[in-house]
Amino acid sequence: MSSVWKLERYSRYVTEKNHGRGGWEVYESEKAELNLTLTECSFLVICHGTTVVESHSLVTSRAWMRGLVIGDSMMFLYKVKGNTRKFKIKFKNVNTDTGNNLCSQCTEKLSKYFPIKINSQPTTSQSQEAKQDPNDEQVEGEAVVETLKGEITLSKMAEVLSGKLKANLPKAYEEHKYPTEETGLLLRLCLTDPSFPAFVEHVEKELKDIINESEPI
Repeated sequence: MSSVWKLERYSRYVTEKNHGRGGWEVYESEKAELNLTLTECSFLVICHGTTVVESHSLVTSRAWMRGLVIGDSMMFLYKVKGNTRKFKIKFKNVNTDTGNNLCSQCTEKLSKYFPIKINSQPTTSQSQEAKQDPNDEQVEGEAVVETLKGEITLSKMAEVLSGKLKANLPKAYEEHKYPTEETGLLLRLCLTDPSFPAFVEHVEKELKDIINESEPI
């Protein structure tokens, strides 16, 4: 069963391409409903009204995502092609549940997927963090990840893709020969298919089975 939390505010850090500077793009719940959903198939989705502003599969997130909690707010930091990006959310008070309590409930569930640090109150360094260029940041607690060499087995590949093994694949695996022009359209079509979540779960199960194998590729 999916878990849903109401948010008061969602902000994402956006960098200007031409100038290299950046700032926070803010979405408020006053203009449209803000919800964070953790689906049964381990997807983290944030919606502002009917618009999806964040969508991440958490299956391998332990290798590339970190969280920081302060009171009723949570910041997410994750890496994409070597660049660190971030967004933050503030939980909304709902009936007798305070934003702090709801943030704690969400943290408990998300911490099963990736590390989350909990701070009682913001420090000077954390206040300055929001003003920094995310490309210059280092995710706190991030360890040096080794790069695999030589022959890669199917089981080793599955361990890396599932997040069980924290390692980088050789450079030969960083490029692909698949056409990318229709990737966005194909992904949207998959997400509108009601059977797609079940397919994702099946893929996860197959990955777990392959991890026990050792056939070289």
